[in-house]
Amino acid sequence: MLGVPYLFSGMQASNIAMNKVLAKNVAKKYGLSVAQDIVVTKDNIEIEKVQLPVFVKPVSLGSSVGMSLVKEGVKLGAAVEEALQYDNQVMIEEFIEGREFTVPVLEGKALPVVEIILNSSEWFDYQAKYEDGGSEEVCPAKISDDLKNRLQEQAIIIFKAIGCKNLARVDFIWNEKSATIYFLEINTIPGLSPASITPKSIIAAGISLGELVDQLIENNVKRQS
Repeated sequence: MLGVPYLFSGMQASNIAMNKVLAKNVAKKYGLSVAQDIVVTKDNIEIEKVQLPVFVKPVSLGSSVGMSLVKEGVKLGAAVEEALQYDNQVMIEEFIEGREFTVPVLEGKALPVVEIILNSSEWFDYQAKYEDGGSEEVCPAKISDDLKNRLQEQAIIIFKAIGCKNLARVDFIWNEKSATIYFLEINTIPGLSPASITPKSIIAAGISLGELVDQLIENNVKRQS
């Protein structure tokens, strides 16, 4: 809007990606599997028929802030009220049991798959993401070539469908029993700090962080010219 060049995806793609409802709708349109959900608001909280367990999450927030895993009906209302403190819309989403993977996509090409292994938390909550020892990231993930290819293919599909540019990271759950990959969300501005997940995949691909930044800037300059 101000005419200032910047890296990563544009406003429209980032807006879609940040909104869990919009992102899942795009994923479904392009053939990706997603967990079932309902969306409630302060004026429309109908949770009596919800089948547990579920995740309760603000629709447009990241880092698992305001998010809860609910297994008991008596705790569902409080979880929804907590999430509503952060957003006007709250998603109540079916809990999918499985292994969690994430796939960075660089300029439309999928990088090595990362598996997220929890050390203490039951799910990938704020503590597991940001506290030392909360989780372990294995890259490249120790999975079959078939699963790796499926994860990477689906990451590229949603990256392009949403209209992402430069670099993004796509999160999935793989349910081994049904052999189904479920799209969770896409991050259009993935962290690049030493503690972040994406650099592990970038380095595993044989790219240094310095080379990554140079490549992103060079590609953006070409787009602007």
